Amino acid sequence: MTGAPSAARGPWLLLACSLALAACGYLLLDGGQRTPSSDVAAGSAPHSQLPAQPPSQNTLAPQPSVSSTPPQPAPTPPPRGEGRAADLQIQQLLEKAWPADLPAAQERQLRKKGALLLYADATGVGRDRFPDIFSRRPAQQVAPAFSRFRIQAAIARQDKDAKTSGRAVVHLVWAAADRGGTYTDGRISDLYFHRPKGGAPWTALPLNP
Repeated sequence: MTGAPSAARGPWLLLACSLALAACGYLLLDGGQRTPSSDVAAGSAPHSQLPAQPPSQNTLAPQPSVSSTPPQPAPTPPPRGEGRAADLQIQQLLEKAWPADLPAAQERQLRKKGALLLYADATGVGRDRFPDIFSRRPAQQVAPAFSRFRIQAAIARQDKDAKTSGRAVVHLVWAAADRGGTYTDGRISDLYFHRPKGGAPWTALPLNP
């Protein structure tokens, strides 16, 4: 009679131990297999989702903007055949390429004389205005028969290549039709003038042969 209770308690004790071990195993298993989503829900974000370190003070300060102006392309003359519509652009290109270095009144005088001299040389009209120039030409030489003559642009500048001072060069761009009737614009001529000291007027120098 006394051994019966011990024998009855044996299975219950074993069952209780088994349940206790199962509960411990479940707790251990549940604690080791928690997913990242459960960590986020619990307030502990995974390492890959942690905020980055705050930027340093240097990066927070506004950086000066470096604005470098790209080099401007060199101005190009208008295509030939544009007619009078291109004259103003050519004039502006000449003035930009060779900045003015003569008094405005002298430049106007030189430009006028240069245009008259070029017209006389190209067409043969008005050569009597420049006897010192055209009297040196051979008598049998025939003047080029250009027609529809037009000055497109002109500037006058100091002749800095001259060995002596008091010289100027007139750059002229002009258009005309040759004897065959072919009209060509964008022709270029340089005419040289000399001015003695003392305020004498500009006189034309001999033309290139």
